[in-house]
Amino acid sequence: MQLIVKVISTSPDSLPPAFLCLTSTYISPLSVFFPSSGPLSGGEAQRLKLASEMSKPQEDSLFVFDEPTIGLHPLDVKTLLNVFQTLLDQGATLIVIEHDQDVIHNADYIVDMGPSGGMQGGRIVLAGTVEDIKNCKESKTGKYL
Repeated sequence: MQLIVKVISTSPDSLPPAFLCLTSTYISPLSVFFPSSGPLSGGEAQRLKLASEMSKPQEDSLFVFDEPTIGLHPLDVKTLLNVFQTLLDQGATLIVIEHDQDVIHNADYIVDMGPSGGMQGGRIVLAGTVEDIKNCKESKTGKYL
């Protein structure tokens, strides 16, 4: 394993944009410069890819995230929501498959699937806002919001 260390100024203005993106996608800068003994996990690889995308304009871009909060600490979920907002501000469209209440509460539009899993699922219960889902008696998701 090769260790590469570059000394950089402590001023945020002097940091490369990709480095700032890494820090805003909840990847520790130390984990970039001092990698763990094994290969990157799937989540780590996805966060690195996402960090590289954040420094680019995103007009006409579509991102699909499948349960991105699995295994994340609640503070990291808040950071992920900030990352999502950055992508939206840059013109991207996001589709997020998720069960996390914080993510659902931040959605502009929700498609609630159900009403249960397996044979009892697979149909659209309701499509609309968080308030629409909360007010739908058939929505199991709405009961938890």
